[in-house]
Amino acid sequence: MQNLLAVALATTDGVQPSPTGVRVFFVSGPTNGATIANPDGSASFTDADQAYFQYSALGGDGILAPAEISEGKVWRFAANGAASFTFSVYVQADAGVTPETPPYLHFTQISGGSMHTCGLTDAGAVYCWGSDMSGQQGDGDAYAPANVPSPIAAPAGVRFTTTSSDKHYTCALTTDDHIYCWGYGPGEMSSVGEVPFRISRPAGVRFVRIAPATSHACALDQEGAAYCWGGNGAEQLGTGSSLPFEAMTPIPVAMPPGIRFTEISASGEHTCALTAGGDAYCWGYADHGQLGVGFRIFSSATPLKVVRPNLNDGFTAIAAGDIHTCALVLSGKAYCWGAGWLGQIGDGIVSEASRYAPTEVAMPLGVTFVSISAGTTATCALGTNGKGYCWGLDEEGQLGNGPATSRIQWAPSEVVMPTGTFFTGISAAASNGCAVTAGPAYCWGQNRWSAVGDGTDVFRHVPVAVAGSR
Repeated sequence: MQNLLAVALATTDGVQPSPTGVRVFFVSGPTNGATIANPDGSASFTDADQAYFQYSALGGDGILAPAEISEGKVWRFAANGAASFTFSVYVQADAGVTPETPPYLHFTQISGGSMHTCGLTDAGAVYCWGSDMSGQQGDGDAYAPANVPSPIAAPAGVRFTTTSSDKHYTCALTTDDHIYCWGYGPGEMSSVGEVPFRISRPAGVRFVRIAPATSHACALDQEGAAYCWGGNGAEQLGTGSSLPFEAMTPIPVAMPPGIRFTEISASGEHTCALTAGGDAYCWGYADHGQLGVGFRIFSSATPLKVVRPNLNDGFTAIAAGDIHTCALVLSGKAYCWGAGWLGQIGDGIVSEASRYAPTEVAMPLGVTFVSISAGTTATCALGTNGKGYCWGLDEEGQLGNGPATSRIQWAPSEVVMPTGTFFTGISAAASNGCAVTAGPAYCWGQNRWSAVGDGTDVFRHVPVAVAGSR
């Protein structure tokens, strides 16, 4: 048994163990004449004389802490001639002191880096889990990784509205349009990072969108103008300058005349943004075609217009990956461009060739997409049916479609959904993916640093619930 709550079990005060431990009782069944052969006892829970199994050896302290896994027990049944039978069980346990945070976390948004993941709750709080080698946990305690969600050390009174992660850091927007970042990031972030740090903003500017990337970060202001900071080695700041330099604080992007952006996404060393009219613009490193201008160039110091596949079917969402980019159009189709040797393009064609213009993804039959997210080597999208679809490299379970049958999925593959679950949001990271639902959050993929958040370091090829989420 694993405790997926954010409160300790088998204790009345959070310190002393409860003598009854954790009991799993049979609320119905077994059926068809089968009986329980080795119960630990019977008691009244929801009815009289219900058999139960008791878990008492709960670690050294006798308490089942959040994410902790109990010892195993063998359940035996006497079939009594039945070929099959069914049963249902409930769990009964004393709970410890209610923590300051609710016993359940409901995540509305999740974003992952290369070794960590962060989520935004419906209360406007951010929790992170996974590696802390670069201060990614944001709790002020460097090199203290977490295998379950842990709250960042948010400044007093600050409430967040959105969060986004890149390889070694995370940024979040506040209700008063400030940006806080933590971990090892570009610009001002290069010398701080163990706790959320407020990014400087130009006078009169209020940020409404945030897009962190590997060596730079960008944001949109309330007027639709873009600002970037960090390194400019690949012209990724979009200022018009091709000189390599470091911008410590946000500086204006050289906006195309008369253009205002509504969305922005950055990763690797390039950035892309959308306009209200359905056009897309990209700038920065372009050698693999990730700017989508239709031909090969090395980089661009100013935003260039992406080739529009259909003049009447404008872009509605955009997602920059490490060296590829994907977008949705009004009809719900997906298009990708850039590096494709690991299947990131998703057009169903087994080819290592880069795509220099938007290429249509091989859409699942009868499905259109409502959101899309591009990671390092994979892409994920959310269907109108509430199901997740991913494509690209699948070496470490990052596609969530079960044990890999091939190293690369060249077209969208359906994520193995938990029974009765519908996703409301999906995110692709470096080597794993996550999704949010009306209930728990789920993650899958590479889990060496516990970025999946289930309390283990076991790689997950299908989605598992994030500990403490509901």
